Amino acid sequence: MLATGFPWKMTVCVRGHDDCRAPSGELVYENRFVIWGHMKWGRLTDYEVYEDTVKAGAFDGYLARERPDLAAAHTLSGAGVSG
Repeated sequence: MLATGFPWKMTVCVRGHDDCRAPSGELVYENRFVIWGHMKWGRLTDYEVYEDTVKAGAFDGYLARERPDLAAAHTLSGAGVSG
């Protein structure tokens, strides 16, 4: 994580890694991401998410096929949607 600027005008950057394993232990999703945003007094005012959307789409397909109970929750949470 990187943060720079004053509390009333701060820029933040977060880089991370996300993955998911099937109950069998098989790796079914792996992705890297960067979130770049601006904050004012501790509140996030805007942000952009950079990730491999092809991998995220493939994971959506996996959830729809293999775990429909989780697919609805994943879609409703806004996962993979940039703001």
